[in-house]
Amino acid sequence: MQLTISDELLPTLPQNAHFVLDFDHSCSRENPACDCCGISQYRLVAVSNVPEAFDLEISSNIGPIYFQSWAKFYLDQKMTLRKENAILNLVGESGVIASNILIDDETQAFA
Repeated sequence: MQLTISDELLPTLPQNAHFVLDFDHSCSRENPACDCCGISQYRLVAVSNVPEAFDLEISSNIGPIYFQSWAKFYLDQKMTLRKENAILNLVGESGVIASNILIDDETQAFA
């Protein structure tokens, strides 16, 4: 599995952090209501330490990005995170996987 972060997003990412692709706010103090499949919002989250629940990784141009194995069903083998009309989209081989992706920095919250 491969995820490419577009060049225009690279300068916005925290340095010296690990990254997780979070679908259900596992890396958050929030507990929003989830839909039927457990996904509330796709987020790329910078963390100091990768929580144990994030048990698989995706290769990327910023290093490994971790995610929970149950979420593999929702991802494609090759994906890109890119900005389109001020909205961040996760795009795969099958088309847009998710739009309005958030990038969060939780490095202090989970140090």
